[in-house]
Amino acid sequence: MNRRSLTRACGCLVALAVAKAHAANWYVDPAAAGSSLNTGTNWDNAWTNLTAVDWNRIDNGDTLFLSGGETSRLYYGQWNIPSVWKKATNEASRIYVRVGQDPGHEGLVVFDGQNRTTNGIWLTGNRSWTTFSGRGPRGSANWHFVNYVITDLVSSVQGGAIASANPNTGITIEYLVVSNANNGITLNGAQSCIVRHCRVEGVRGDHAIGLGASQGLYDANLVHDNAIGLYADPARSWYGPDGIQGANGVSAYRNRISGQPGWIMGQQHQDAFQISGSYVKIFNNDVVNSGHSMIYVDPGAVTPTVWSDYQVFNNVCRITNGEYYRTWCRGVGFVPWSRCLVVSNFYVVNNTFVDLPKLSAVEFWPFNAAVVFTNIYIMNNLMLNCGVPKWNPVIWCKTNSAAGYGQAGFVVDYNLLCRGTRGDDQIVIDGQPLAQAHPRSGQPSFVRYAETNALNDLHLAIFDTAARSQGANLSHWFRFDADDKPRPATGPWDIGAYQTGAETAMPAPPVIAAVEPRKP
Repeated sequence: MNRRSLTRACGCLVALAVAKAHAANWYVDPAAAGSSLNTGTNWDNAWTNLTAVDWNRIDNGDTLFLSGGETSRLYYGQWNIPSVWKKATNEASRIYVRVGQDPGHEGLVVFDGQNRTTNGIWLTGNRSWTTFSGRGPRGSANWHFVNYVITDLVSSVQGGAIASANPNTGITIEYLVVSNANNGITLNGAQSCIVRHCRVEGVRGDHAIGLGASQGLYDANLVHDNAIGLYADPARSWYGPDGIQGANGVSAYRNRISGQPGWIMGQQHQDAFQISGSYVKIFNNDVVNSGHSMIYVDPGAVTPTVWSDYQVFNNVCRITNGEYYRTWCRGVGFVPWSRCLVVSNFYVVNNTFVDLPKLSAVEFWPFNAAVVFTNIYIMNNLMLNCGVPKWNPVIWCKTNSAAGYGQAGFVVDYNLLCRGTRGDDQIVIDGQPLAQAHPRSGQPSFVRYAETNALNDLHLAIFDTAARSQGANLSHWFRFDADDKPRPATGPWDIGAYQTGAETAMPAPPVIAAVEPRKP
């Protein structure tokens, strides 16, 4: 290390040490009854309600604890965190809001909206470098948000656990449980934000996790290890909320998103992932039952003419409820409605698509003028019982150009295409059939499979010959499978999301545990 680097490192350590030395703990407990009540300095003298918190006293590195009592503590109303709270400017000065960790205060912190409060927490100004953590002392998710269903249609795309309409930098949200809400978590204009280890279920409005207008390049914002349960309404063309929304610089991985029929408050078609930006990674996710698309890239009204850099790999997309055969559910869709003219560096590789026999497993379909596609790779995907014969090819790509013009921009190879009982096995680009240089066909053998069975285990069986060692080696792009198991550095790969030898069964989709409530 040179002298300049050493000086900079020492300076950072000193700054961090100073911040930690002055860090203080603050407390909220509605049951507090000390002699210096509402000073927030300890549990006995804690602030007794959220509106009493003096944010001017909370400084860099400080932690604010919320009491959960011995078993649980209820909090009502909307907690507005004012714009005066803006002292944290970087990671070293991060401020924490946490559930209680001490005996007598480590129960569940429950924010109850009673279906009349719009948000549990409303960030009224630009927030930065703040962590909201529900992680209890034994690692459980001890911060619950319940009953944030707003019936007026203006609010249905708002409302939920934590929300902000302003840009957010460095916000981390972890170990929260949201149940029966219009939406879950909303961080608009996200930069360097993280949402992890949350369970968001019974969503009825617009989204479970929303990072609208997010900014940055690859891995700027992380959404990972979350379980999401969505409702879709069969009586309204299977409309329903999205799972994860984002724009630029979003990496979403190890999330489980599942849908089930139920009444909703929103006004949109349902996508498990809905992306409107570039520099996006979506990998190692388990997606079950979506009213429209499993993974949907839709620039919408956003104006850039060039869209680029998408990595979609190691995902499992499947239907496990026969009712969803009535939906228009595709696997991966790139369907721009805006002034999109160029799309480049789009990788859809090593995914498993099973039982999607209504639309294509992979579809590129611009609605505007001719689009130039370059470096579009669709490889090593396993597609069983997907697409519609003579109607929706299993892989369908359009460029709105002269027939055959756009095929040069696509590399489509090593995909296992099996029609199953209802699906298709054709590839069509610009109206012309495309033959893979290394075609793969035949019925894949899984550890356990029956059509639309919720107990399916889509790891390849040890005796499979259709997908095992039939794929291209893509280790120059990534080196692991959907179980984070290493893939071979040399030699052929298995087709699909899993590499043979992963013994762990695929986890079941998240169960929406809340009893179906009456409409408020």
